[in-house]
Amino acid sequence: MFRRLPNQLPQDANYPPNLRKLGLFINENHQLKQIDYPEDAYRYSVTTNERYNQVREEAVNICIRQELAARLSKLGIERLWLPSLTNEKPKVDDEPTLPIFATELKALKKAKRVVIVVGKLSEDLGIWDWKSTRGEAGMEAGTVVGFVKDLLASSFGGGVDENENEITAFIMPNPGQLLYSYKHNTAMTLDSWASLPRPSALHMAPLIDEKMNRIEGSETAEKHLRYVFGKIVASEAFVAKDAETFLIGLNDGADQVLKMLEENCKLSSLRSNKL
Repeated sequence: MFRRLPNQLPQDANYPPNLRKLGLFINENHQLKQIDYPEDAYRYSVTTNERYNQVREEAVNICIRQELAARLSKLGIERLWLPSLTNEKPKVDDEPTLPIFATELKALKKAKRVVIVVGKLSEDLGIWDWKSTRGEAGMEAGTVVGFVKDLLASSFGGGVDENENEITAFIMPNPGQLLYSYKHNTAMTLDSWASLPRPSALHMAPLIDEKMNRIEGSETAEKHLRYVFGKIVASEAFVAKDAETFLIGLNDGADQVLKMLEENCKLSSLRSNKL
């Protein structure tokens, strides 16, 4: 019987989370294009090896997540980390944390209206659809950035300036990135988990420990939404008592919100004017 030693196994794919090094850039129309062929869109298949394509795409996604957070920050929307409920990510590496998007806390407390958007349960935070985001639709249409811009530009939005009398705030829970990697100190979706580095190209994805790789209060999408609504939306420490709330749900995210409100009378009695 023959066997291959670990050092003889093919190496796993490895791509840097840097758009330029990946041969890509985001143009003035917010579209992902190839540096060598600026008119050509992003391509998933760059090799015949599916694992290499998968890992490369995750590297691209990491770059887009960073760009998304930066663009929202310019609009007054920051990451709010759970369960610490702070805008600064906890520095303790062994404390699982999960980000949501929310208007900067000082402005959030003063908001007269709060728009809460719950996306797909399997999607990354702030992403409507990855295919659209990486494709011709681009970042504005494929992510929540375009929605926030339209919201703030409308008469309903009222801006994000904390000195304004009529402020509309924004909150977006994160029911998709419920797995936590201690090694990478980040929350992620199941797709991102499958793209984590492996000892070799022949190894399986890292096993998920249903206790260690979960985040307190957000072990499931249902628990996560209950946490966000109970600890943030229903709390006067974050949302003003007289603020109006407007709920928007997408696909199975909408189903989960309705289920939560039906099962919890306290949460369903929140200041929700529109669903």
